[in-house]
Formats: sequence, C-alpha cells, structure tokens
Amino acid sequence: MSIFMLVGIFGTLISKEPKIKREKNLKNHHHARFFLVIVISVAFFIYSYSKLNNPFSEDQILLGFIFAISRIIFCFLIVFIIIYFFTLINIVSAKSVKRSYLNPIMNFLNRYGKFAFLILLLISLYRIADVVMGVMANIFYLEKGYNISQIATYSKFFGVFATILGGFIGGYFSFKYGTMKALFFGAFIAASSNLLFAWLASSPTSIKFLITVITADNISSGFAGAAFVIYLSGLTSVKFTATQYALFSSIMLFLPKLIAGYSGGWVDLIGYQNFFILTAILGVPVLFLIIWIGRFAPIKD
Repeated sequence: MSIFMLVGIFGTLISKEPKIKREKNLKNHHHARFFLVIVISVAFFIYSYSKLNNPFSEDQILLGFIFAISRIIFCFLIVFIIIYFFTLINIVSAKSVKRSYLNPIMNFLNRYGKFAFLILLLISLYRIADVVMGVMANIFYLEKGYNISQIATYSKFFGVFATILGGFIGGYFSFKYGTMKALFFGAFIAASSNLLFAWLASSPTSIKFLITVITADNISSGFAGAAFVIYLSGLTSVKFTATQYALFSSIMLFLPKLIAGYSGGWVDLIGYQNFFILTAILGVPVLFLIIWIGRFAPIKD
C-alpha cells in the first residue's frame, strides 16, 4: 500500500506549479513558527475532543448526535482562540493567518455570493447516502450469512474494478453532457443503489444477488465520485487551489461521516431494510440542490 501511495507523491513532485504571481510573504523562521502554532492548535483540538465524553446512552441517538456536533464546534472555537492568542503576542502575524486561511474562503464567497452557502451545503450532503450506508455494508454481509472470503472476493476485489469502471463512465458522461447533469445523475444512482441493499436484506442469501448489488453499488459510487471531483475542481480558484480543494474535500465527508457513526444505532432501532431505504431518502434533497444550483449558480472561473 505504501508503494502505491508513492505514485501520488511522485506525481505531485514532478507536477509544475500554475503560472501565477506569488508573493514571498514569509521567511523560513516565520514558516516554522506558523507550522508550530498549527501543530499546537491541532493537539489542543484532539485533547479537548478526547476529554469531552458523551453523557448520553446508546439509545439516545438524537441527543448523542447533537452533543457530537456541539463538541466539534467547541473544539474548533478553542483552536480559533489559540491562534488568535498567538497573533496577539506576535508569534505569528495576523496578516499571514488571513492570507493562508481567510483569503481562500473570502475568494470563494466573493465569487459565488449568496449561493456560496448552498454550494457548501451541496458539498456536505452529496455523498451522504452512500457514506452513511457504506459503513454498515460489511457488517450487513456478515449478518446476512456471507463469509469473509466471499465478501473479500466480490466486494473488495471485483468491487474495486467496478468502481474504476464507474469512474471512467462518470468522467465521460461529464465531458459529454456537462458537470451538473453528471452530478445529478451520479447522486440519483448512488442513492437508488441503496434500495438494492434493502432488496438484498429481504431476499434469500445468494451469491448472485450479492454480486449484482455490489457491482451496481460500486459502479454508481465510482460514477458519482468522478462527477463530484470534477465539480469540486471547477469550484476552486487557480490562486487558492490547494486550500480550497482541501476545504471542499473535508466538508464533503464531515457531516456524512459524523452521521454514519450512528448507523449501528439506526439499524438496531429500525432494521437493515428500513435503514437502507432511509439512507436512499437522505439523497433526495441533494437532487433538488443540484437543480437549484445548476440554474442559478454555475461554476465560475
């Protein structure tokens, strides 16, 4: 796995920077102090998060979810306070913090104005249907009666090739029909594929059924993933590509992963079939968001 990761590292090293005018705004010792402040902030975030334990029981899913969001917001506030404190005592300059973190955000807000919030909402919800469902997939396979070797073969081996195939189809569809149409279709089939899991939950244990559902799910996931990456790439400004794409990709998984952490509790309450149907319904608002944004907030350079 480490050797495979070297491909991305090597590709990054040999890639040329975009031809834009850059300011040499920080000296080496300023870079070191800036990096140290970020490390300290992250350390405090992790420490604060680990010390705030959930006081609610496993049955109180909604209260536990509200507490989880509140805990994360509180930890982020601590980070902001720490960074602000270091700017007050001139360990790092407020100008460098603004240039590194606020300017990319303001650039995005200025380009999309009142639609920026809707775009961020779309980013945070686009993968919600398959992410919330996906964390329970392997557990479902096991409880359905499939053995580990079958899951490994069809889900983790052939499923990978199905995902790659879906990615190629999604890329071609985006090129042929446009990003927003591909985004809509990807969201539709990704949510719809969850209904196949609901069907599988009520069907007899069959390898053919398993192969069919896994193949359809992975193709739809690959399609949606490719269309979404194209959309996110189009949202970024050349001047702030790295920061904005990092922000978008983090927002993309933040809420879905947070909700997915409670998937086990949902299954205990309503069962697998209803859970998969519910995750499909979670993808419906995304379709309306895509239609709205596609009409009033097209991608801007």
